[in-house]
This record gives sequence, C-alpha cells and structure tokens, in this order.
Amino acid sequence: MVNSHPLNDQLSDLGITDSMDASLLFMINQGGMGAILVLKMSDRDYAPSQISRWIEENDAKILGLLISPADQGMLNVNIKLNTSSVKNILATLSRQNINVEQVFMADDYDENDTKAYDVAFKFLDL
Repeated sequence: MVNSHPLNDQLSDLGITDSMDASLLFMINQGGMGAILVLKMSDRDYAPSQISRWIEENDAKILGLLISPADQGMLNVNIKLNTSSVKNILATLSRQNINVEQVFMADDYDENDTKAYDVAFKFLDL
C-alpha cells in the first residue's frame, strides 16, 4: 500500500501492520456506535455474501469488513455493525458453526454468560 501525503508529493510505503491499524481505526470510527465482531474461520469457509445474509437476517448492516490471515489456512474476519445489539447475530453464527473470537462495543454481550451457556451445553451433551 502506498501513502501520499496531501501537503507534499512524497510517497511512502506503509507496512501491512500500519495499514491494518489504520483500517481498524477507520472501522471503529465509521458510523458511530456499533459492535465489532472478530470471527476466525477457514479460508475455504469464508463467503462474505453468506455472512452478510446471516447478519442482515437479524436486522443489522455491515458497515466495514477487514480480513487478515491468521494461522495456516485460517482467516480473521473483523466485522463492524451498525448496531450494538448482537445477541441474535451471535446465536445465528453459532448455529452455523462460525467461531466468534471476540466481541467489542456490544450492549447485550457478556463473556461470562457465554461461558455459562457453554458449560450448560457440555453438561447436557453428556
């Protein structure tokens, strides 16, 4: 990625880390408040049209999408939403076996609740 400064005509190279940091800051500031979901999925399973359909079925819109490589054959998918209510979206993604790594700026998400549900489901699976 090449960066051109408006005050002078010098061009400079941006490293991948710099461009990802800038993209994340843009994603956080875009559209005001709204949750950010971080998904980890196989590159073979990544289908943006399918992910957007699941999100839009829950009355939300995707404002930003950032994809970065994770482990071998895996992707980190950062999704900026127009809403901070993510409980229904997380349930939909869970039903589709999509691994949600992190959730930021959500009103109705509590990591302790998720852990309690996981323990309850493991108990019921026995």
